[in-house]
Amino acid sequence: MKNKEKTTWLQTAGILLFAAACTMALYSLYLCFGSDIWYDELFTEGFISQPVGRMISLAVKDVHPPLYYLLVKIAVDFCRFFVPSANAVIISKVVSVLPYLGLLGYSLVFLRRRYGWLCAGLFSFCIFAMPQMANYTTEVRMYGFALFFITAAFFHAGAILENGGKRNWIALTVFGICAAYTHYFAAVSAAVLYVGLAVLLYVRKKDTRTKSLLTWILCVGISVLAYLPWLPDAVGQVSQVRENYWILPLTLSCFGGCVKFVLKPSTGYQWPDYVLAVLLFVLLAGLLAAAFFKRKEDEKKAGEDVYAFFGLCILAGTALFGIAVSFLMRPVFIYRYMLPSMGCFWFGFVSLLSRQKKKRVLVPALVLLCLVGAADYSAFAKGEFLKKEQMDRTLEELSRIGEEDAVIFNFDQVQAVAGYYMDQESWLYGNEPESLIKEMFPDIHGIQDMEGIRQKLQEGQRVWFIGSGLIREDILKEWAKEGILSVETADSCLLERYWFNIYRLELGGMTGTAERTISRVKD
Repeated sequence: MKNKEKTTWLQTAGILLFAAACTMALYSLYLCFGSDIWYDELFTEGFISQPVGRMISLAVKDVHPPLYYLLVKIAVDFCRFFVPSANAVIISKVVSVLPYLGLLGYSLVFLRRRYGWLCAGLFSFCIFAMPQMANYTTEVRMYGFALFFITAAFFHAGAILENGGKRNWIALTVFGICAAYTHYFAAVSAAVLYVGLAVLLYVRKKDTRTKSLLTWILCVGISVLAYLPWLPDAVGQVSQVRENYWILPLTLSCFGGCVKFVLKPSTGYQWPDYVLAVLLFVLLAGLLAAAFFKRKEDEKKAGEDVYAFFGLCILAGTALFGIAVSFLMRPVFIYRYMLPSMGCFWFGFVSLLSRQKKKRVLVPALVLLCLVGAADYSAFAKGEFLKKEQMDRTLEELSRIGEEDAVIFNFDQVQAVAGYYMDQESWLYGNEPESLIKEMFPDIHGIQDMEGIRQKLQEGQRVWFIGSGLIREDILKEWAKEGILSVETADSCLLERYWFNIYRLELGGMTGTAERTISRVKD
């Protein structure tokens, strides 16, 4: 009777957690109906606006493989075939939720059958609610798809370890190839997965070791052959990274930074966030220690523990590879590059926890995960709401700029992103925009000194300055000394994550500057 009652409440807990994950998925879909994007997302929108051939040629000049851009372009073009005026940003954001929905499907079908409702529900909850995870449900980048491909490949690798099967080998190969064509660090995660699978096949498949390893070699060979068409372009992108890249050098603190990225919530309250992260770390360490000391008590459970540890190792291996390359060659690693392997990590965590038999351990652990998840997802949702509200105001302010007006910026990312929403030509003061951005958005230019601004004003053109950061004050003072005056028309505008003020520029000596009205763009 006690076992039946225990099974019932565990199933109920799993179902409730799965329902919570479905609710978060629906809410993320709702949050997609906002048009704000940031600089990285602008590349996605720029690529998919091109014909396929040109999109691929431009993607070669970027630092990521092209599969994600193809998927988004297909979705946008499909929707616009039926609704030509459909908003590309909204469609792109909805596409970002799809891989998370795919993981919900795997949880419901694949995990539930093998590990039960608690594991399936808890994994689903973690995929949406654990630190960093929710941020990528609506971001127009490839990380969600990379997460799906690696996690799905990992699940099929587990099925191969259990009972083999051609379908699982095929799925592993296909998902691994897709991961490598989505993000280079997803390719690293796939490589770590393949290496770990080979080790486990050698150790655990004693009766069919030769056959299993030959199949493994075949899958690796197919994967390499499938990647050969992109390999020259990948080498070119790597060479480009070695010559010039924006990632900063790492320090030894990056190891702690990796742990914080995975476990620390982002609610904005520093000490509670750190406390929750420490508790999660202690819980994971305790689960690993318990699994190690009890490894000889139950052979089946020990095998499941090894597979769970395998999931943790995929994340660790990916991070260590990136850190090693960054120290030995050139900085190429940032924390979000761990995201493709974080599904494997959270499955390992959940697998160890969901098989915990002691209620006094399981219940507090579930409460802790629910607290972390609720805090992190609610903070994410509030942030998205704030950006949407501020975006409406920002677009209203930008609409006051006339179609024939000139717009000056002092920050290239703000220029590029704002330019996506504006019809006017714009100029970056004192610098040149990124070459790839200029290729995709021809209305974006650079202007090296204030003489170009003075000339526009002398010709009677209305000129605006969208100033970012404290350096804008120095720029305005410099211009004022040379007779170019400014009137602030809007302050503290937020464009996704960029704050700026809007100024109207005029030559000194012109009267009525402050009293002049600002014309709106006519529909």
